[in-house]
Amino acid sequence: MRVWDGVVETFQLEGNSRAKRAYAWVTPASQGKEPEYKIVLGVPPVNSAQEAVRAAVLADFKKLVKSLRKFWTKASKILRSNWDTINCAFPRLPY
Repeated sequence: MRVWDGVVETFQLEGNSRAKRAYAWVTPASQGKEPEYKIVLGVPPVNSAQEAVRAAVLADFKKLVKSLRKFWTKASKILRSNWDTINCAFPRLPY
């Protein structure tokens, strides 16, 4: 499955005890956003450009899930605390 299509630059690192390589790329700007620069160290399990892109996409997805959980937690608290008001404004219709 193709996740992203673009050029990934590979850099040899010297003096880094954790990684011998780093991978970097830029995602183009879209819908008024700035271009986004990504850099991933080549530490296991990342051992190729493809793995670096997958790791970055997964990290972005995890951030999205975390922010959605935070949003829904806050929304459910608001709904629970205002349930009587909401229930009065939108009573159940007999079917």
